[in-house]
Amino acid sequence: MKKTFLFLFAALLMAAGNATADTQAVSSSLLRCDGLFYDCNISTQFAELAPSQTPKGIYTTTEIVIPTTINVSIGGGQTGSGMQQGEVTYTVISIGAQAFAGATATSITFAEPSNIATIRTQAFSNMPNLTKLVLPASLTTLELSSIILPGLTEIEFLGATPPACELSDADNGAYNPWTTLEASTSPDITITVPEGALAAYQDAPGFGDYFTCLRRDPGPGTGCSDIQADMPRVQKIMRNGRICILRDGTYYDLQGQITE
Repeated sequence: MKKTFLFLFAALLMAAGNATADTQAVSSSLLRCDGLFYDCNISTQFAELAPSQTPKGIYTTTEIVIPTTINVSIGGGQTGSGMQQGEVTYTVISIGAQAFAGATATSITFAEPSNIATIRTQAFSNMPNLTKLVLPASLTTLELSSIILPGLTEIEFLGATPPACELSDADNGAYNPWTTLEASTSPDITITVPEGALAAYQDAPGFGDYFTCLRRDPGPGTGCSDIQADMPRVQKIMRNGRICILRDGTYYDLQGQITE
């Protein structure tokens, strides 16, 4: 038993010592790579973004890029040691609970192709400098209160299929889904979805039944100036109490966004 423990401890030391220059073994499962911390599972070779383990406890980088994968060098290459020198590639599939809580970043970018499928509770929270968040098409699940960003003005979803939202019923019959922000308390927040996906998001629990500001990206050539310059086919009309632009049977608002 003592020999087994010593061997495992030596293996961890060799793995840390042979990490690449920008990768550091923090514990048996926690790694630091390019300034971000990951909780890694060697069996599945999946990695999840973890909270900062620095003394301050938050990420202070201005721009955060979430990679597709991370590569970690392992092994000592010693004959008879049972370890082989090489490299393990972890697929980054989720953002852990409170991973970026308190971060001072002004932008969050997902490398393409992204493998992020899940954003966990309070993964993005208390980030005072973040005003826009673009979420990848790979996203399938938003846990309860996963995005709590009072300074946010726009969230853009790139996936044609809405992610499943974890919901929680409140005593008054209402609920807080993946965010506590809503149009009634934050009227400047806009939820942007891909063209052709608006109906799907409007019908998805946690989206259309919670937000009143869903919109879809305009197609090519549907900017307001382009529409209004096309005078032979354009007319301004009142629709649902608002001034709209009608062209070729399609209604646009004054910002050039297609309206339903």
